[in-house]
Amino acid sequence: MAYYSHSQRIGEDFFGVSMKTSSAKCPVCDKVVSANKAQANHLVHAIVTLFSFGAWIIVWIFASINAANSPWRCQYCGTVVHPHS
Repeated sequence: MAYYSHSQRIGEDFFGVSMKTSSAKCPVCDKVVSANKAQANHLVHAIVTLFSFGAWIIVWIFASINAANSPWRCQYCGTVVHPHS
């Protein structure tokens, strides 16, 4: 079973955060796996902020900070990994 929920793996969640994917060696799974990292979709946030007359900007700031600080994680076990360069 994958660590991330179905909506996060295939697209964006409610807050306009999608997943960036890379490959990495997982020390727990002991193999090269797909690694995921959260990434804010700034276009979606900008559009929602405009339609909400600026009220959504608080969510946008929170999502951006959260995504920037999220580590790369193994898709299968959730262990923090370092992607290949």
